[in-house]
Amino acid sequence: MVAVGIDVSKAQSTVAMLNNDGSIRAKPFTMYPYFSRYECFGELPEGS
Repeated sequence: MVAVGIDVSKAQSTVAMLNNDGSIRAKPFTMYPYFSRYECFGELPEGS
């Protein structure tokens, strides 16, 4: 199971992902509201 946390604010949203054992699946990254959802997720950090 993967846990995803999203901190939503007006100017930006920060996303973090954890594995089942609590280890980091992907470093937290920022999404901005002016990107489409496809553009945001197309730019996931490498190694995620």
